[in-house]
Amino acid sequence: MGAEDVQPEEIQQEEAQPDEVQKSYGERLFSYANLTAQDDYFYSLTFGVLHRLNIMNLHNELAKIKSDLYHNKNASDENLELLKVTLRDYGIAQSTPSKYTGFSSG
Repeated sequence: MGAEDVQPEEIQQEEAQPDEVQKSYGERLFSYANLTAQDDYFYSLTFGVLHRLNIMNLHNELAKIKSDLYHNKNASDENLELLKVTLRDYGIAQSTPSKYTGFSSG
């Protein structure tokens, strides 16, 4: 194997990972929210895709909080405050009629 056969590390890494893995969390979340949105003209005129994006992000935040709580086996004051705020935001977000978000509120 000669020197011409060896590629720089970043090129090898780029070839080894699909495009989705290289995207940031925000880019992947937006792509998913946009692709899973209802194919409805009125839905796209409202802020349905943005609302869906917000709810999906809150789901992920709640999953992180749950993981931290179970991993640490401790509910610190900081974790409980973050949980309270995130659950409040989630409840408010879920109160929007499901016709426009694609999520049920029940």
